[in-house]
Formats: sequence, C-alpha cells, structure tokens
Amino acid sequence: MHESGFSWLAGIALFFWALQRRLYLLAAVSLVYGAVGNILAPRFGLGFQAAAFALQVIVFGALANPLHRWLLDRRGWRITAEEPETTPGKAA
Repeated sequence: MHESGFSWLAGIALFFWALQRRLYLLAAVSLVYGAVGNILAPRFGLGFQAAAFALQVIVFGALANPLHRWLLDRRGWRITAEEPETTPGKAA
C-alpha cells in the first residue's frame, strides 16, 4: 500500500505528490517555495538554476516517501504484515 524509495513525482512536482497523499500543508509550502524560487531565479545564472533544480529533484524525491511514512506512523498507521523479499533464482 505504501512504497518507500525514490519518488519521481515528488522530485519533479512536489505539489501534486503532496495533494495525492492529502498532505495539504506540504502542498501549500511547496507553492510558496515555488513562488519564491521563481522570483529569485532571474538573479542567478542558468547554470546555477539547472544545478539547483537537479538538487531539488534528488532531495525531494529521496525524502518524500520516508516523510510520508513518518507522518503515517505519527498518525497511528502501522504496518502489520510485509511480504518477504524474494531473491531471483531461489525457491520461496
């Protein structure tokens, strides 16, 4: 039901990722972050903007699912069973 790991949607469009998971405060913060970023972007060169965007994708994508998992744990949702990992070539 909940996968941990890198989230491409959160990396590229944090606002939509947050709305999809009903994290409305994070969605609002991402809108403010985007507006401030658009206001400040012309002051820096294109190379800096590209590097900042790449860093943003990596950070948001890597931290989004662990943040969501932490919020679920904090609200009382617990994992009661997990499917065991399977190794290719080994019988289950």
